[in-house]
Amino acid sequence: MKAISLMTAATIAFAGIALAPRAGAQVIKIDGSSTVFPITEAVAEEFQIQKRGKVRVTVGISGTGGGFKKFCRGETDMANASRPISVEEMESCRKAGIKYIEIPVAFDALTVAVNPQNTWARSLTVADLKCFLWVRWLKSGALDHIPADIVDKNAPLLARHLERIKNHPKIAAYYAARGK
Repeated sequence: MKAISLMTAATIAFAGIALAPRAGAQVIKIDGSSTVFPITEAVAEEFQIQKRGKVRVTVGISGTGGGFKKFCRGETDMANASRPISVEEMESCRKAGIKYIEIPVAFDALTVAVNPQNTWARSLTVADLKCFLWVRWLKSGALDHIPADIVDKNAPLLARHLERIKNHPKIAAYYAARGK
């Protein structure tokens, strides 16, 4: 066990020396989405190894919007984003003379699993999930933060969703199982 520990420590020490940027090394700055961070960090590490210290890559996590702000101000070379660039961000980049291309590097998804020990559902449909999301959204107080004119304009749509949620059997079973 000691031999492995020493070997690992030696490997890390040598890797640290090999990755240390040389004086005057080019720096590539990347910032943005925490979702994309692990991919970018891994690619940055490999790139630095290949460049043998001639290039240093920094990867920050200011969020997608924060990354776009820094990128459009010319503070970074790349922006990590978990969504496409918005029209406002495009305009900000255009005004600053920043040209860019979007390159999708990964797609994420959600996996929904029903625990076999639950007492209120044996399966969930997409419609069920939409209702649960609406309930979570409404219970979060999100509606309180939407301007009244938008709520008023969308009142018929909201009313239809609220009616569907109120009468949804799995929503009722979920809350009944929790005594709520």
